[in-house]
Amino acid sequence: MTKRTYSEGIKSALSNDREISVIERELPESRLKMTIYPIVRGIYLASHEIEGASMPFEKNLFSRPIYTINYCLSGRCEFRKADDKVSYLSPGVVCIGKKENLSSFYYPLGHYTGYEIYFIESLYDTETLGFLKRFELDRASLFERYTDEDSVFIGKMLREQDLFKTVVAQGYSRLGQVRSNVISLLQELQFGDALVSFAPNFITPYQRQLANMAHDILIKDLSVHIPIRTISDQFGISETYLKNCFKEVYGLCISEYMASYRMREAARLLTDTDMSILEIAGRVGYTNQGRFAKVFQDNYRMKPLKYRHYVL
Repeated sequence: MTKRTYSEGIKSALSNDREISVIERELPESRLKMTIYPIVRGIYLASHEIEGASMPFEKNLFSRPIYTINYCLSGRCEFRKADDKVSYLSPGVVCIGKKENLSSFYYPLGHYTGYEIYFIESLYDTETLGFLKRFELDRASLFERYTDEDSVFIGKMLREQDLFKTVVAQGYSRLGQVRSNVISLLQELQFGDALVSFAPNFITPYQRQLANMAHDILIKDLSVHIPIRTISDQFGISETYLKNCFKEVYGLCISEYMASYRMREAARLLTDTDMSILEIAGRVGYTNQGRFAKVFQDNYRMKPLKYRHYVL
């Protein structure tokens, strides 16, 4: 396994069919760790671990047409249709389509983990063609089962515990096993009944913008609990409409999202600052320290002070 910088790692991984590459990228407000498993030249499995709300798409590194199969493990990832409507990959969701016309990826929950299989046909060589023939695999036939050139397929695995979730279960050092797992997965997708489609809820850029603006207002000062009606009145829309927009973008109702966000911020303050427990409780919107400690323990399985000592 070789660890490289982002640009060097991508270029090297696309020309390497012998070892696993671990690529990391640090930006001011986001962090990416990508592990690339070469299946055969032109076909790759990548696992993504992302912290942050967005990650730019490097067109110079991915200038060739790329077909992908995405599977979300945790978090949430935005994707757009040709008509500019947006929807989101959530845990357990598979997306099959062509990756093009992208500028960045957006992760409304601030984190994302998932798998992605890349098909870069311009990189195929005679070994790749022999590999596909040997296992009776054909990217075009596989994709035609689910989508056409101008659309994407959204669905869920019927037996996800046997497919994507176990595809790298043998560990980073077992490239041979990963390759075997990916072959089995692709055969199941092409010939079996591994996927069931569903109609995702697409929203407009305006609805996404409303949700994002509401989000920014709500998290600006966590010590203050802002009624949703106040924000909806400010936007000139109904409270129900705003709540629906927020849930479509963030995957949670506003109260659930804010409760989780407050605890994540509390955990950050415990490890990154010397603030007292009482100060942190107030900073994230709890006037009662005992109540704060109980909610924190429910989320992290330990009291705030113990968490601070444990993490540090």
